[in-house]
Amino acid sequence: MGRLQRLMWMVMLGGVLACAGAARAQETMPVRVVDPQGVTRLQAQVTLARTRAQIEHGLMDRDALEGIDGMLFLFADAKPRRFWMFHTRIPLDILFFGHDCRLRNWAVATPCKDPTGATCTLYHSRGPAQTVLELPAGAVKRAGIAVGSRLVCAPQTPCCAVSANGSPP
Repeated sequence: MGRLQRLMWMVMLGGVLACAGAARAQETMPVRVVDPQGVTRLQAQVTLARTRAQIEHGLMDRDALEGIDGMLFLFADAKPRRFWMFHTRIPLDILFFGHDCRLRNWAVATPCKDPTGATCTLYHSRGPAQTVLELPAGAVKRAGIAVGSRLVCAPQTPCCAVSANGSPP
């Protein structure tokens, strides 16, 4: 193989590796879960899933959270949501928040070992959910998070529906 061919292969391989890294490198931000009395129960640094591809892939194919505390799924509207653990190797707590950023319900989700996904458990929101937060399993109980708690995100990235005055409800 000539020098020019080796250089071309190196450039192509570098491009492929850069694309793979970019696919994994997603935007992150801090979030808090605050109880009805205003006490912060949990602070976390999460990866954002906004695009269809990011939402569909979620935390699949990971053996660890790799420097983050979880993933926040931001949807344009509130509707009943279903999540599953296909190709997800980390047990998770899945928290479903309504358009008002209030916790509707949560589930402890276990990895699905079925390679086809046919028998994977579906974890459902109880009613419409606009935002879903995935954390390591046990985080909800350790932090004392309860239904009715509120999700608080960075001001530049609202977690939930925006009210008429431009701020989250």
